[in-house]
Amino acid sequence: MSINAVPWLLACVAAVWFGFLAVRSGKSWLLWALAGGLFGLVSSTCVIGLGQATGLPFSDHERSTLLTEWTVSAVAIILLVGGLFTWSCWGKSRAIISDGNPPGPIGRGGVEAPKR
Repeated sequence: MSINAVPWLLACVAAVWFGFLAVRSGKSWLLWALAGGLFGLVSSTCVIGLGQATGLPFSDHERSTLLTEWTVSAVAIILLVGGLFTWSCWGKSRAIISDGNPPGPIGRGGVEAPKR
């Protein structure tokens, strides 16, 4: 795979991930998907670009090995930092997955307000 395609691929995956979590938590999926795609593109480009700047491969095998290392590093950073960015979406998604029902105004405790 060309080194120019890797950041775009990671940006698309991050956009889908952020958008999916936003849909599951009832937030604006378009805004979250755009932010996720931009975050994935910028962070992976920075990691791979800095990796290229610091390493001078002497063979094609070494170049492909270094590209794999940089890509794994970019994926790890996107997962860790992206997980922090989407932390607000995770709680609601877990509740929907475990119960099958989205949390309502009453809350997750299942206790209803007293009727008057």
